[in-house]
Amino acid sequence: FVYSRVGGNRTSLKPPADDYNDTLTFEARFESGNLQKVVKVAEYEYQLTLRPDLFTNKHTQWYYFQVTNTQAGIVYRFTIINFTKPASLYNRGMRPLFYSEKEAKTHNIGWQRIGDQIKYYRNNQGQEGRHYFSLTWTFQFPHNKDTCYFAHCYPYTYTNLQEYLSAINHDSVR
Repeated sequence: FVYSRVGGNRTSLKPPADDYNDTLTFEARFESGNLQKVVKVAEYEYQLTLRPDLFTNKHTQWYYFQVTNTQAGIVYRFTIINFTKPASLYNRGMRPLFYSEKEAKTHNIGWQRIGDQIKYYRNNQGQEGRHYFSLTWTFQFPHNKDTCYFAHCYPYTYTNLQEYLSAINHDSVR
């Protein structure tokens, strides 16, 4: 995260000393965003921890986050390490959802299922007697310096719902 600090201080983290920085930047402080921590474990590999889903007993299934500072043609690996379900549709062919602002603007392409080497498996971590499971996938971004999003399913926010209900309420035919 660019601005995360313990205690909620939103001051900017210092940029690296050199002018060139190929580290991806992650963000999830937007409606329905869900990301707690990101660790860069290798040059193009990131380990992600999600916040528990709201109103559950610390279950973790939903993810939705933004990635910037992308480089095209590089194989990145993403691994979410704290899922709580022992089985997943990812092992039966489901793939993460991806959205690129540049693809949307230049080619009118919206959300799409992506990823290679997708695996969902029990890892060696856990908490309070529960085992955690990981989802890992590789991916090449289509553009340099793009703003992209990954999600479990198509995001549908509370604001989307309120706008829909308001439209129904103001529809004279209904």
